[in-house]
This record gives sequence, C-alpha cells and structure tokens, in this order.
Amino acid sequence: MAIIVGVGLDYQNAEYSMTYEILNIQKTNESSDQAGKSYTVTATGKTITEAEVNAEKKIAKKASFSHLEILLIGSNLANFGINDMTDYFL
Repeated sequence: MAIIVGVGLDYQNAEYSMTYEILNIQKTNESSDQAGKSYTVTATGKTITEAEVNAEKKIAKKASFSHLEILLIGSNLANFGINDMTDYFL
C-alpha cells in the first residue's frame, strides 16, 4: 500500500497537475535504516480525475489517503477556479 501524506494540485498549460507525497516504508538493509522518509510522484491530465488516475498508474501499490496531512493548491489553480477541485475532494 502506498501511504499518501500530501497532495499538491495546480493548473498549467490547460492541464491539471497532481503530486503525491508518499511515505517510504521500505527498509534498505538489515539495520532497519530507511532510504528516505518520503518520495513524490507527479502526473498531469485534462481533468482532476485524469490527473489522479495517471498519478496512481505511476504507483505500484494501492493508494491510501487515510494518513493525508496536507493538500496544497497552486496559485494557478486558485486563480483558474477552485470549485472543481473542492467538489472533487469533498
């Protein structure tokens, strides 16, 4: 399972951009050290749904939003129209 702790959204060049911050819970060696605490995946689409589907295709595991801590909205999306985004996430 891919544990998503942050989502970033923006609108640029007539496409939505969605970025996931995903916790890295894989161990790198026997001493239980972790390679990094998190990593990001970014995808675009003509709709918010298409951007989400494209982002989830880049993740090898099922996305889990149960630990979501932050949702960042880019200034382009805020100026373009935030109504579509709020309806989608609510």
